[in-house]
Amino acid sequence: MQGAREAGAESATGQSAILEAASALFAEKGFSGTSLSEIAARAGVSKANIYHHFGSKQALYLAVMRAACQCTMGGLDGEPSDAGDPVEALRTFLVRHLEDLLRHPQAGRLVLREMTDSDDTRARALAQEVFSGYASGLVSMVRRAQAEGALRADLDPSLLAFVLLAVNSFFFETRRVLPHIEVARFAQVPGPLVDQVFDLLLHGAQPPEQDP
Repeated sequence: MQGAREAGAESATGQSAILEAASALFAEKGFSGTSLSEIAARAGVSKANIYHHFGSKQALYLAVMRAACQCTMGGLDGEPSDAGDPVEALRTFLVRHLEDLLRHPQAGRLVLREMTDSDDTRARALAQEVFSGYASGLVSMVRRAQAEGALRADLDPSLLAFVLLAVNSFFFETRRVLPHIEVARFAQVPGPLVDQVFDLLLHGAQPPEQDP
């Protein structure tokens, strides 16, 4: 029994090392530029061990992408809760998403790189097997806010959902440069950035109408 437990622990350790090595290499060199031999060497395992745990390079890639999304998607997993203020839930997600991107830059780079550099086959697999669940969860949050009258009912919920993701993604990708652009004062502190963007999305850029 003890031998079985030790073997299981070693197997889990090996699988974790493979995922960590593959994540780093895919982020550095992309899917096509990374070989299983490189992953095996960095993880300290054999290629046969990779096949044993994941079956193929494509399956390993999808496992890496799932792990990257889990630590960068602001705690969004499964169906969102129906409790609480739906607009505040969206704001909280936006804050957590940006915090997660900044806390896990390698995972963030990997996700954003693969969303732009994947070929058609990988892009389809990513959309169907990795990203669709998160997208559906976020769109459901927007729809709940619409159903409760907190957001315009005629707004395409998926458009707002992806605008929220795009704002954080752009800030993450340009975070090294933006603080040095004098007029980009919003980039100095991420927290106020989220509040201002969310307020802009909710209320627009036009001044409030004055009572006659």
